[in-house]
Amino acid sequence: MKNSAEIPAIVYDNKNKPLAMVSLNGHNIAPGGPLGLAGSMRSFRLLKGDLWEYWNQQTVLLMRDNDGRESSVRIFALPAEAESSGFIEFV
Repeated sequence: MKNSAEIPAIVYDNKNKPLAMVSLNGHNIAPGGPLGLAGSMRSFRLLKGDLWEYWNQQTVLLMRDNDGRESSVRIFALPAEAESSGFIEFV
């Protein structure tokens, strides 16, 4: 079941190529609004795509939500299973 606090977003590489669709949920480690402030983290579910290579290399990526808000992010922890959560760090 979808949580009403979930925020859909798309993760892009540094060439603005879409990599994955994610759903940010309501578990925010530090305050900072829907996409967080630098230094905060938020849990997410991976809906579509693959972020393994970008997590492994700790690449800084761009996240954009449906309202056009953007933030630089890094994948802190990937979801271990299909319905589990990972963490995105806002940089």
